Parts: sequence; structure tokens; C-alpha cells
Amino acid sequence: MTLALTVTPVVQVGMLIRRPPADVFRAFVDPAITTRFWFTRSSGELAPGAAVRWDWEMYGVGTDVQVTAFEEASRLIFEWGAPDARTAVEVRLVPWQEHTYVRINERGFVGTGDQIVARVADSTGGFLTMLCAMKAFLEHGLVLTVVLDHHPAGLELQS
Repeated sequence: MTLALTVTPVVQVGMLIRRPPADVFRAFVDPAITTRFWFTRSSGELAPGAAVRWDWEMYGVGTDVQVTAFEEASRLIFEWGAPDARTAVEVRLVPWQEHTYVRINERGFVGTGDQIVARVADSTGGFLTMLCAMKAFLEHGLVLTVVLDHHPAGLELQS
């Protein structure tokens, strides 16, 4: 059976983080904080129009990131990925009580239906894992190694 996509899927994940929006926004833009829960190295801070490089050294991968929207403590949009398959990621911070609901959407996936579905599934899991690690760090000062431990080096799983 062959299935066809009628609409290109969009990644949508969210998480309540019990910190003010300014603190959560800072955690996204300042690599001294972000490297505690997501990537391992960045060429610089995110800022309006910034172009930076993010690396996940444990996996030997990285990506170029271009900031396209920057609204302090409210919204951040960046593009990333391979030159022929860049996607746009929107991070929206919604104040709720004295906390922040983080909503992440990623769109613009290209490829075959199978390729798009695989990328959407991978990205959804990745963003949710990152948000859990961010929550633990910002709320409790805990450095979870969930991004590192998601694919332990040398572990091979049978299908």
C-alpha cells in the first residue's frame, strides 16, 4: 500500500517551564546556558539576524543557524539544516501565571513522504527531549544527559 501526504506535517511540541519568560528566552539565546541541556558548542549568542554554528560533538554533527525573528522574551525564529533541506523553527514563549509555556513549531520539510515523516518524527522527539532537559535545568539546576544518552555510542538495537 502506498500512502501520499496531502499536507506537509509541522512539528508542534510544548512544555510549561516554571520560570519567567525572560529567563527561558535567555536560556535559548545564550550558549553558556543552552550547552547545559541541548547542543555542546556554539559559535556565538543568538541575536537579531545572527548566523551561528551549533554542534553536537558527541555525535559529530552540527548545523548552521540563521536567526530570522528575535522578539525579546517572546519569540524566536531560526532556520537550520542542510542547504537543500532547511526548515524554520519558531520558539514562542507564552506567559502563564508567573511561568512560561514554550511552544516550538518546525516547518518547511522537503523530500519524499517517507523522508518527511521520518524527519518530523525525529525532530518532534528531539525537541521534546530538549524541552525536558531545559525544564530540569532551569527549574531544578539539574543537568540531565538525555540528549547525550538518546543515542549512546556503540549501542546497536535490533529492529
